[in-house]
Amino acid sequence: MSAPSASKASEPSGASPPPPTPSAPPPPKGAEEVAKEAAPKEGELKQADEKLKAEEKAEKKEPAAKQEDKGDKKAEDPTTATGVIDMEVFGQILEMDDDDDDRDFSHGIVINFFEQATATFKEMDDALAACDLKQLHTKGHFLKGSSAALGLIKVKASCEAIQNLGKLKDRTGTRDIPRDEALSHVKDVVERVQGEYKEAEAWLEAFYAEAAE
Repeated sequence: MSAPSASKASEPSGASPPPPTPSAPPPPKGAEEVAKEAAPKEGELKQADEKLKAEEKAEKKEPAAKQEDKGDKKAEDPTTATGVIDMEVFGQILEMDDDDDDRDFSHGIVINFFEQATATFKEMDDALAACDLKQLHTKGHFLKGSSAALGLIKVKASCEAIQNLGKLKDRTGTRDIPRDEALSHVKDVVERVQGEYKEAEAWLEAFYAEAAE
């Protein structure tokens, strides 16, 4: 009978197996690896790039859209009230008519305004030639009231500016200005308001021409 091996003889009977050896911690990441993980993924880059392109495209379109708006204003249909007539105010004049098919009463008011405006613009031109700011103030105040009664938005605003300038105030009436400055500004406004009146006149004439059909 052979003798037991030395290794087996050295192991105590019934002993538990030794605990597993803990694994070593992973080596620290290098700077290159950290940067790679922090970098945005390919899908994120693509999404951000598409968003940037869309924003740039929108910015390019915006000036063009504004230019189209300006073009629309220049070619504005005289039968469109937008920016010319306050329809809420003008509607109060129309309510004085007997019915929608008989606009004689309101039309008479409008014709009377046309005559007043024509005479007032002549007086404004004369006052401007004489550098008479007091007279310009008076005529601006007069025409502001009658144009406001019909809802003529632009004409009313310009006449108010003429009224203010005639009192040596700025166009808004908030600060005093020198006489020379007032004369310079009022000349521009008197010229402008006559163009605005023509625009309103064209709209009103078209309105009553359509109502007469």
